Amino acid sequence: MNLQLSYWLDDDNIIRRVNDHWDQAMDSQNWSDRASANRIVGKLLSEFICDDVTRMYVATMIESVRVIPHTSFRPYRCDTPDMKRFMQMIITPEENGWIRVSHQLLRTEPLR
Repeated sequence: MNLQLSYWLDDDNIIRRVNDHWDQAMDSQNWSDRASANRIVGKLLSEFICDDVTRMYVATMIESVRVIPHTSFRPYRCDTPDMKRFMQMIITPEENGWIRVSHQLLRTEPLR
């Protein structure tokens, strides 16, 4: 199981592109049309993070990669009503100045 979705941010944290299989993955995971590529490209990343603490955490991680260019790995959980989903966020600086943010599904477990 190695599902990985990526998006690229410019200097203003605007989503500039997503990886090629983004929409296919959104359809297979029953996400709403709100998450389709044509709905998110050109928008601020912060529009898709609903919690202030999470918004600040993500912004800090992205900024740390900009200040000292390195790849950062951060584990997290993103559960569904019936599954524990263990994920990893990978933040990587690109040569053109953009930041690539990837989310990788590591494993799942039933949620009791």
